[in-house]
Order: sequence, then C-alpha cells, then structure tokens
Amino acid sequence: MNVIVLGMHRSGTSALAGSLAQLGLRTGNGRLLPPHESNPRGFWEQEALMRFNERLLRYLGGRWWIPPRMPPLCDSVLRRAGHMLPEAEKLLGQTFSESPWLWKDPRLCLLLWFWRPLLRDAVAVVFVYRNPLEVWKSLEKRDGFPPRESLLLWELYNLAALWHAATLPCVVVRYDDLCDCPAATLERIAFALMDFGVELPGDPTDATFPERSLRHWRYTAADLEAHPDATPSQVELYDRLNGMAHAYEALPIEPEVAVQMERCLEQLEQSTDRRWVWELAKRRRRWTIPWQTVVREARRLLGNHERRSETA
Repeated sequence: MNVIVLGMHRSGTSALAGSLAQLGLRTGNGRLLPPHESNPRGFWEQEALMRFNERLLRYLGGRWWIPPRMPPLCDSVLRRAGHMLPEAEKLLGQTFSESPWLWKDPRLCLLLWFWRPLLRDAVAVVFVYRNPLEVWKSLEKRDGFPPRESLLLWELYNLAALWHAATLPCVVVRYDDLCDCPAATLERIAFALMDFGVELPGDPTDATFPERSLRHWRYTAADLEAHPDATPSQVELYDRLNGMAHAYEALPIEPEVAVQMERCLEQLEQSTDRRWVWELAKRRRRWTIPWQTVVREARRLLGNHERRSETA
C-alpha cells in the first residue's frame, strides 16, 4: 500500500511529506521540486506530476488558486479530460515504479478524482489541515493573496480533500500537533499507516518534523471566529476538522460537501481582486456546469456505492 498526502497549500504538507520520507516511503524516480525561500527544506513534490496537474487544471479552466468549476467525480468532466489519461498513466508508472511510495501535491485535493482510476495499487491518505488564518498569512507573505480569497481557498481545498478521499483509509493530522509534539504525532501517523497495511522500512521514533522553527504565525479557533473575513461555514469546518477522529479505515462520504464546494467556487467568482477578475474574464470563454449537476451526480454515485455495500 502507498501513501498520498493531502492538504491545502501552506498547511505543512511539505514538512509532513519530508518526515514520512524518512520512514522509507519512496518519493519517486523523477526530479523533485528544488527548495525555495518559501520552502527552504524542500517541497517533496515530483516536478513532472506537479506540472501535469497544473496543465490539467488550466485545461479545465482554472489554476490552483482559482479552481475550475467542475463537479466532483462527475463523469462528464472525466470524459472531457479523458484524452489526458494515457499520458497520466504513463507518467505515474514511470514516477512510482517501486512501493511503498509517497505522493504529495496540494493540487491533488482538487484532482484526486482524476487519478483514482489510475491508482492500481491500494493507497492510504494522510490529510493535514491548519488554522485558516495561518494559511492566509503564509499565502499573503508568499503570493500577496488577500484574506477573503485565501480563506475561501482554504475552505474549498479542505472540503475537496474530504470529498475525494472518501472511502479511502485516511489519517487526519492537525498541524498544531505536528509542531507542538512532533515525535508523538509522527509515531501515531506511522502506526495508523502500518495498521492500514503500509510497509514502513524506517523506525517511526527516528523521524523528525522540522517545521517548528519555520512557523511564523499562531492563531486559535477564537481568533478565526472573531476575524471579519471569516465566514460561519469556515468556522464550522475548522471546528469539524478539529473534532474528527485520528484515523479512518474508510473516510466517510458526506453528500453535502459537494454543494459546499460549489458554493465556495461561486464566492471565489465574486472576487473583486484584480488577479481573480482577470482570470475569471478569461474563464468566461470556457465551460461551466451548474451546481444542480453536482448534486445529481453526487447522489447517483453515492447511491451506487450504497448498493454495492449492501450486496457485499
């Protein structure tokens, strides 16, 4: 069994992936993204796969910071991007030729639906989340993003991660725990992965988490609730994430998440920031799908899943 790390940009995915790599998970055969001043210890991302995901997002009419309007797990979207599947399958096989491997890319929160049919071997997910105000401050420093759009992106990515990882074994990780008690948290992650069937050649007690010295902001749930740009749905989502179990043999399916994701996209499309306005002006020449299709397709897929469970 292999491992996929999911999480919003600037949520600790890179440091977590680096620590998991110390346990013997292979990061692939290709070139890793080189360190950057925003990530001095490395991204632990396969550059070729990251570039492919960027190209896929652009083909679907978006970017990582303004995701395309695409229904989750919608067959019509997969058909539209279907011509890219052979290239993706070849790239995946070339990159991860030996198990157990580790794949980290925040864009997978949005695109795991595309890759799941190509994942021949079983995978487990490690999902890490962080206080949205800390994510915003990090995005503001690196990209100059405003708070409203950053918080909406945080909400969308975390919802998408929960949706696309549904039915997969999943470990849920709180960024605060990684920083405050890294050894114990990494040990819990490792033992949960081994329970799922992931073979970890390394010793969990030897792994390190280097993020504490790089952490520049610390906010609480109360800070989020008091922030003028935070919405009730973002406060509720952060509270829900904090209340989730540490590990799931199969992450539960939550049908309402599909509608919540579409609402986030609609709110992002109401942005008055110049970057978003310009990108949306270009997107108007692309295709969109109404939220009713999202709900209809989600119900159909969920119904199929429930019927399979009843007959199993």
